[in-house]
Amino acid sequence: MLITSSTNTTKKISFTVQTKLLLEAIKYTDIALGTSAKPIPIDSFVSINDSELHEFLSGETIAFQLAPNNDSEDLELELVACNIHNVGQDFNNKFVTVPHPWKNILDVDKESILELPDGSLSIKPENGICSIEVSKGLDDKKLEAYLSYKVIFKTTISIKNRSGKEMLRTFYFVIDPLIKVTSGGKRGGFGIPPVTKYK
Repeated sequence: MLITSSTNTTKKISFTVQTKLLLEAIKYTDIALGTSAKPIPIDSFVSINDSELHEFLSGETIAFQLAPNNDSEDLELELVACNIHNVGQDFNNKFVTVPHPWKNILDVDKESILELPDGSLSIKPENGICSIEVSKGLDDKKLEAYLSYKVIFKTTISIKNRSGKEMLRTFYFVIDPLIKVTSGGKRGGFGIPPVTKYK
């Protein structure tokens, strides 16, 4: 999976899903239900490879995308949604008193973006990509936020049921790291600190 910038697509944060190990786990263990209501947390099957994208600027688009690698032939993964939750105290205090506080951070006026009752955002993929734009006009504003985001995806595989009969089943998975979002001085933007391999 890649997180990329619209202005410089060579800069990215890429996540590798260890598909061989994941396939083995869902076939031969009771790892979790893996339903859409209770997707399987797979942080232990994911490593973050690089973090060259240090800043998102005002008006820039952030994109989440699943990108196949050499091992992806084991599982065909499909992006379902990306959910973003602002877990900063300042934001959540404003959420009670200020209408539409997300508009000061992200452009939420796309049909593919839904604001959920709990105050989080759900982004529906378009052509396999979940994207959202940093609000315009942040250049002269100081911005700091803490975002937790969930990337939800699925795969359909053949498994044996309790009677030994082969059947198709769809499993849902979720990755949910926490990132810090800060302004870049007068430029304004989203800063992502260095990240390391998940344990």
